[in-house]
Amino acid sequence: MEQEFVLPIKKRYRSQNNESPIEVPDILPNAIFDYTSYPKMLLNPHGVFEEIRVLGAGSYGLVILIRVKSNNKLYALKLINVMDWRSRNTLETFKTEVEILISISIYPDCDPNIVCYYESFQLYYKPKFAAAATSYYAIVMEYVEGITLDDYIKTHTMTKEIAGKILLWLTSVIASLHAKDIVHRDIKPLNIMILPDDTLKLIDFGLGCLINGPFEDYCRRIVGTPHFVAPETAENHLFLLDLEYWKKNDVFSAGVTLYQVVEGINVHPYNIASGFRLNPELRLMTWSDNCYNSIVYEMLIPNPFDRPDAADVNEKFQKQCILPMLNE
Repeated sequence: MEQEFVLPIKKRYRSQNNESPIEVPDILPNAIFDYTSYPKMLLNPHGVFEEIRVLGAGSYGLVILIRVKSNNKLYALKLINVMDWRSRNTLETFKTEVEILISISIYPDCDPNIVCYYESFQLYYKPKFAAAATSYYAIVMEYVEGITLDDYIKTHTMTKEIAGKILLWLTSVIASLHAKDIVHRDIKPLNIMILPDDTLKLIDFGLGCLINGPFEDYCRRIVGTPHFVAPETAENHLFLLDLEYWKKNDVFSAGVTLYQVVEGINVHPYNIASGFRLNPELRLMTWSDNCYNSIVYEMLIPNPFDRPDAADVNEKFQKQCILPMLNE
């Protein structure tokens, strides 16, 4: 009988704000770290993992697929260039993403709806495609197999059942994050994965923010994907006065995402070619489910004071759309 591989255990703190340590399996038992700096420096990357391929790249870094040599398992390794001129707050970005993931989805206590965190450090490394080695902040995360919601929309015929499932799931996940004062700030189809078993998972907290966290200045930076940010983010920046407005931005971004779920990728609910206005003209949806449409329209209300919270959207959809259908 094949012997089960057992990971060694080490102590780790769940959060910088939580002094109670928890036991977490060490996925890098052969790693040699220099603890004199923060984040700790991985000194022997080539002895620890093998690079397979690039999974994705963006303005704040790239994600590569790696195989850890000690257990022969696949993980996603996010690399954030320490010297990247485009990110003035690289360390704050890295620390915030790590803090968010540790607080909501750290192995073995992974949230099934959110990409799971395993380890973080810095390293001097040359990815296969790069011309030279450089310093990176690195986050080891769960490798999520499947396709993005973006690709799913492009290649599948949407049904009312699937669209409703995505709406319920997305608003539930956002409501759960907001209850912990966490905002994603980059909700879009490319950051939602659909797994082979049809479950969904939210990824990429690289622009995320802890509203009551240690990096308030970082939270006040204007970030997000242009076609998904809310009018108040693009124009009025109300969150400069109160960071709670980022929650309303997440709801709007989710509204654009759910609009595209049924109308198609690259279709925006507003004409934003000439810039966002606080009272833009809404493009009515052609989707046949009027109840779904009305809920999404509320999420896309330009005025954040009138836009509902994610929890309210979820509850309203269940009461007004799901229950009547079950009682028919």
